[in-house]
Amino acid sequence: MTSIKPYQIAVPQEKLERLKQKLALTDFPDELDDSGWDYGSPLAEVKKLATYWQTDFDWSKAQKKLNELPQFTVPVFVEGFCTLDVHFVHQQSAVKGAIPLLFCHGWPGSFDEVAKILPMLVEGGADHPAFHVVAPSLPNFGFSEGTKKHLEGAFAWVEYKSKFNARQQADQERTEWFAEKGRAYNELQSTKPQTLGYSLTDSPVGLLAWIYEKMHDWTDHYAWTADEILTWVSIYWFSTAGPAAAQRIYYESHNDPDQMRGKINDYIPDVKLGISRFPKELIISPKEWQKTLGPVVLEREYDHGGHFAAWERPDALVDDLRMMFGRHGGAFGAVSGRNGFED
Repeated sequence: MTSIKPYQIAVPQEKLERLKQKLALTDFPDELDDSGWDYGSPLAEVKKLATYWQTDFDWSKAQKKLNELPQFTVPVFVEGFCTLDVHFVHQQSAVKGAIPLLFCHGWPGSFDEVAKILPMLVEGGADHPAFHVVAPSLPNFGFSEGTKKHLEGAFAWVEYKSKFNARQQADQERTEWFAEKGRAYNELQSTKPQTLGYSLTDSPVGLLAWIYEKMHDWTDHYAWTADEILTWVSIYWFSTAGPAAAQRIYYESHNDPDQMRGKINDYIPDVKLGISRFPKELIISPKEWQKTLGPVVLEREYDHGGHFAAWERPDALVDDLRMMFGRHGGAFGAVSGRNGFED
């Protein structure tokens, strides 16, 4: 029988002390005048965050807050691969017929992205559906076990040219910006993640600058606090597999022998889809393409928001899920015996 164990994050004091030592010994690069974000994470902002990380950031407070999430680990066996201890958040709703919902993060996010939407998702049962929520840390991420064997993943990138209205034109411009000016990280992590890994593992400031750039560029002017930024980065720094491990998913998906990167665009007739479109997402395909993936039962377009929608626009994302699985939604009753309501 599978053994599910409760889990609490507990970073040893010696790791905290070593982090502070490394931060104190940081050598910073110089910077061109008035370069802003054009060259990457600005020197002044990174210095300010690094100083705060070293002297004022309270990891124990952040850790306590993270541990308010109901966390567990479970050994998961993948046939033909290996068994890994997978860390996950599991919040059950008090509603008996709550719908099971799997929340998956990507890079450079983590299980913590579910924190804002979790309280809203589990309540309901009368006016809107309730959900049982599971939010795992992917293998090599967060507090899931790492592996030295090759993993398989999926990543797809598309290009499209056509005639657009104003919103479609903005979507295309955002997609082109990502391809031309925002995708270098992907090329590095897809081709030589090990080389990059030495810097991310040895230098906390290097890791901070690498992730902070994405937190800035991939959101829609979201006002990140220093504590938010450093909690996200610290999860990578203190992760079970280490800061370098999370990059490998890009290499594995890019070099997937089973060509899952192509299969991700295949039409899946039995899975109902809901699509929330935010203007600062990275790759924004034309709406018409969405219908080639499967039966689209909900489509909503927002004028504000980006890649980390659960963090930046939690209310909007929850509203979409409630609408999609609500009594008049296209996915109502999709899970047999669990429609999210009390009756």
